[in-house]
Amino acid sequence: MVSLFVNVQNQHSTAFYWRQKILDAIKQFVRRGDVDGLVEAGETFFLESFKRQHKKNKQFKMPRKVHKRGGQARTRGISKEYVCVSTAIDRKGNIIVEMTNKGRVSSDNLKRLYKHHSEEESIVCTDSHRSYDRLTKDLKLTHVKLKGSKIKEGIYHIQRVNSFYSKLKKWIGRFNGVSTKHVSNYLGWFKWLEIFKEEKEKVKMRYLFLPSNQHYTNTIQRLKI
Repeated sequence: MVSLFVNVQNQHSTAFYWRQKILDAIKQFVRRGDVDGLVEAGETFFLESFKRQHKKNKQFKMPRKVHKRGGQARTRGISKEYVCVSTAIDRKGNIIVEMTNKGRVSSDNLKRLYKHHSEEESIVCTDSHRSYDRLTKDLKLTHVKLKGSKIKEGIYHIQRVNSFYSKLKKWIGRFNGVSTKHVSNYLGWFKWLEIFKEEKEKVKMRYLFLPSNQHYTNTIQRLKI
């Protein structure tokens, strides 16, 4: 009975490592990307998670009190207990989505993400967050700021990026909590799904297995750190 339990545990770990290996490959395949033309930008937040790290590393010490699964932050509003995911989507369907920082996003955080990945003179539509003012000025972008609760003003809107976040939150919720350490891989996976959502399943599988068949020999070692 004990040997059966150990075997099941080993199979579970192997499946987890292979998932991360494939996600590493997908992330390399989709890369950061570029946006231009009419671009929508925004950010969303995930509660920081240290899932699985207690079991893998006995020396690991939680930097905060343990949350119950599905728990809430101990402070109100957007604090350092949250990680920020910033996103830009243009009207051609190009997507940049990455975890940028903890807490509120700053113009420096955004600049590190979008510099050299957004064409000059592109039009960037955002909500009223002030960090985009300096970003668009520094990168020579035209800024359309939708004030108050507006999400649309003529041809300018942030409906697509808001829809992207809604689908992302619903999709990532299926995994019952993702460690912050692995969020970037899951963002790459979701980006891949969005890029190829109009393709047939056979095409999707080809684009999935070609990059994942490459050798990423350090994956298991990295996951065990």
